[in-house]
Amino acid sequence: MAEATYILMHRDVETVRFAYDLDAHEVSKVLSVPCAAHAPIAIVDVLGRVSAFKLNRWWHERGILASRHHLRSLAGDPGIHSTMTLSEKSFCLCLSDCYWVNDEASPRNWHEINFFDNDFSEDLQLVPMHVDARGSSCLARSLSAHDVEQRKKWVISHGRRLFMKAGGQRFNQVPYNEVVATRLHQRLLQEDDYVSYSLYRDEMGTYCASRCLLGKDEELVPLYDLIRSKRKPAGMNPLAFALARLRMLGAMSTLSTPSRELHLVVQRLRELGIEDPQTFLSKMFTCDYLLANNDRHFCNFGIIRDAKTLKYKRMAPIYDTGTCLWCSAKTLDKPEDFAYRTKPFRPNGMEPGKQLVLVDRYEWFDERALDGFAEEAKAILDQNPLMPPGRTEAIRQGIERNIEQVLAHVARVRRP
Repeated sequence: MAEATYILMHRDVETVRFAYDLDAHEVSKVLSVPCAAHAPIAIVDVLGRVSAFKLNRWWHERGILASRHHLRSLAGDPGIHSTMTLSEKSFCLCLSDCYWVNDEASPRNWHEINFFDNDFSEDLQLVPMHVDARGSSCLARSLSAHDVEQRKKWVISHGRRLFMKAGGQRFNQVPYNEVVATRLHQRLLQEDDYVSYSLYRDEMGTYCASRCLLGKDEELVPLYDLIRSKRKPAGMNPLAFALARLRMLGAMSTLSTPSRELHLVVQRLRELGIEDPQTFLSKMFTCDYLLANNDRHFCNFGIIRDAKTLKYKRMAPIYDTGTCLWCSAKTLDKPEDFAYRTKPFRPNGMEPGKQLVLVDRYEWFDERALDGFAEEAKAILDQNPLMPPGRTEAIRQGIERNIEQVLAHVARVRRP
């Protein structure tokens, strides 16, 4: 067995030293934990311990997905035979946080290798990976034919890091949906509430492009990790903490109510220093309702953290809204074609209307901003040569219905 000693780094802070099996591409043993506080939240248990199992899962859920073209070009290289090998050769870097893996035999430093300050090849699709709300591997999903067809990648354009994404559905609707979502967010929200997307075309097709949502020395922490990683406060009796944690996780189970789950999310965000999380969640879920977004799971929103101080700063701006506007429906000819389930708060999803009534902060909402939005959305979708005209008209009508329902909900909330 070929083995190496690697160090999981957080910028230039050593967090975990571990033995790595180069043949099996997995962590074989945790050797030491120099700084658990800076380790990824997902690999540290509630008592502050790091296990090889959790580190291995984090390792395999993270990676660099090579484009099919680049994989073909590397096919003759015996040293690169899997996406894990590609990840190993690129220090397991990504552009959503400041974690990377150092080789004890050939050490490097953060400033000379990180993707925020240093160039990288566009031949590699550098996709940040996390566990999704169902606990399944995002890396495994990204290796599916559906997601490979999406051609997600990071590129450098005029010194800026841009995330490029195409759609995997038959209509390539996702990039156009992201632009529609941007127009809605521009109408209703503040600029720092959302990530802005624009259309980008090249010889490979049409993408949507967005700038990196992080500032210098910042990183994204998914809400999934934050909810399930609450650690024992210093001085608290371990048994009392274990019982409290069981009650919390039980409240997030299939037996809980969506309102209870939302309450726990708000409570956790407040504990981390986020001010007025209810208003942000109201903005996000209301816009998701207007756009019929069915993919706002617990890894599709989170908090921005200072990577140096570990202080949680603010809610991450709304991002990844492309799986909306009924893009997975084969046809939109019948009322049932518009049916979908929303996330999160229930393992199997819930009806959109039942999610909407969970939010009740609407000081920010100006109904006049929605005038003409359905027509603007249709005009954007009409730019897609793969979209039948009848489909874009059906989507326009669906948006109009959603607007009416949101206006009725807001009126009920505001009623004295």
